[in-house]
Amino acid sequence: MLTRFMKVAVLSVPLLASVGCAGLIRQPTYGLQPEGTALVRQVCSDVMGIRPGFAEFDVCADSLAQSVLMMNEADVISRTSAHCEREGFEPGTVGIARCVVSSKASIAKSGSSGLAMVPVSNGPPERSYWSASVSQQNHRMELSCAHLGLHPAAPGFGQCVANLRNALFFINNPL
Repeated sequence: MLTRFMKVAVLSVPLLASVGCAGLIRQPTYGLQPEGTALVRQVCSDVMGIRPGFAEFDVCADSLAQSVLMMNEADVISRTSAHCEREGFEPGTVGIARCVVSSKASIAKSGSSGLAMVPVSNGPPERSYWSASVSQQNHRMELSCAHLGLHPAAPGFGQCVANLRNALFFINNPL
């Protein structure tokens, strides 16, 4: 009787572990609010043509999330600078720099995330990322950054595209 119990117990451990851990698996947030996470995941799927479950998908989402975080930080600094100027600090002075550093956290809490939800598309492109030509892949990278709200003339746009290109390159070509 004891050996039968032991066999059942030993055989049920992997099942219980997998069922018990299933509720603990969470989608990565990439450091963003839920709407930002949803946007970068949708861009990777619907613009880049990379389905969830592939390492490239996570690298894509992480890279785009970093661009969103930089864009949000730039927005907060811009709004904080404007606030400090309204408070009487002159641009280019030590006073405004100190004001921006001191006020940045409160301005960030009071404002929006800076992330505009941009409608992406009606689903993934006909061809996956891997079956697209290099020029199509590059075009998709640019579109992905544009879908985040980065204008091609903005300084962060080129960095967003370069970061995405490098992240996808290095996931497929490790050092």
